[in-house]
Parts: sequence; C-alpha cells; structure tokens
Amino acid sequence: MDKFYSVNENWIAEDRRKLLAFARDLLNSDYAGHRLTFQLFAQSPPFAHLARRVSEFRLGRPLEFVRKAADLSDRVMKTAGAAI
Repeated sequence: MDKFYSVNENWIAEDRRKLLAFARDLLNSDYAGHRLTFQLFAQSPPFAHLARRVSEFRLGRPLEFVRKAADLSDRVMKTAGAAI
C-alpha cells in the first residue's frame, strides 16, 4: 500500500487511504443515493432533456452568425441548407 498510495513525503499512504474511504462513505451513503436519484429523475431523466433540446434546436441563426463572422459567401448557406 505504501508503494501505490504514497504521493509525497506529506501524503503518506494511510492518510490517502483514509481520505479515499471517507469519500467512498460520503458517496455511498443512503442520503447521497437519494440526492443523486432526485437530481437525475425529479423532473425527467437527463437523456430526455437532451433529446428534447436536440429535436427543438434550429440551426438557421447560428449558421448565419458563423457565415457573417467568417465572411463566407452565400453559396455556403445553400450547401449547408441541403445538408440540414
């Protein structure tokens, strides 16, 4: 354990083991599991939010902004519109 858990002369293996055990206990507690479940599924699952945002996102204005900022010709928008 000393070989793999010692970081330097200030962080000895036993202190690092204690810190990792403390973090594990905090993360695996009943309260932490309850909070994580609440955060992930209180409104709806994160993948449902992401799917909704992706389906509603319109690229027209961002593409126009990039076209103007990069000083691209109008031909680029015609080919981008066909790809979208």
